Amino acid sequence: MNISYREKIRNKLENGGYEEWKALSICCLNDFHTVRSGIKYQVHCEDNRYRFSRLYLNYNDAISKFLNIKHKLLNINGDK
Repeated sequence: MNISYREKIRNKLENGGYEEWKALSICCLNDFHTVRSGIKYQVHCEDNRYRFSRLYLNYNDAISKFLNIKHKLLNINGDK
């Protein structure tokens, strides 16, 4: 059974993991820090051409942004 890249990321987040690609990452902050209100997911990018950091309450929104940024960086860098 093949699962999509999106599903692989979701599974990692649900099991206390994170996903990184070059200078881009996504994680559930609750797994690393004490968060006062609800579950929060962070998408963070330190690439000089696309700096970004934001918290999300919904993992679907966070994964969508992660994939969106990765796609933009692939187009900028021309690599995989």
